Amino acid sequence: MASTLFSPKEQKILDLRTQKIAKPLHKKNKQDSAYLQICFDNNENYGIPVIDIEEVLKTQRMANVPCTPDFIAGVINRRSEMIAVLDLNAFFGLGKISDNKDSRIIVVNAANLQVGILTSMIIGEVRYHSADLAPPFQVNDGVKPEYISGIHNNNVQVINLEHILLALTLVLDSTI
Repeated sequence: MASTLFSPKEQKILDLRTQKIAKPLHKKNKQDSAYLQICFDNNENYGIPVIDIEEVLKTQRMANVPCTPDFIAGVINRRSEMIAVLDLNAFFGLGKISDNKDSRIIVVNAANLQVGILTSMIIGEVRYHSADLAPPFQVNDGVKPEYISGIHNNNVQVINLEHILLALTLVLDSTI
């Protein structure tokens, strides 16, 4: 008969501990999400999904890119990586963002594209349930409903980066 290192009672305790350790520390509801609330010059609040954000940078000198649409604010160098910076305010037809001390560049990765998004101000991170989002509506010709995942708390338009970046790709392809 083979001897075991632990008694049946001890083995049961160890097995229970193993099961607890193997489980994630926080049970995450699939409906839970978060966005970084930002503001453009026009004081409209938008949310960028946190899951798409790689990094937030202070505004830095951008190289202008000739023969590009107005919504391309420029290109920055991030650790030897060239990143196009988009001015979504201009893309939405609401004018260019003016640079100020609170301006930031939010580097995102969505739709297999890595770009920076220029913003006038970051307000903070907000957590929400997807059921809390009201359906988007078209406010002007530039902000199409497919660019917005939904509206949170009646004042924050949560951006659908996949649709925006795919639309930008189509616009850029047609101008080349």
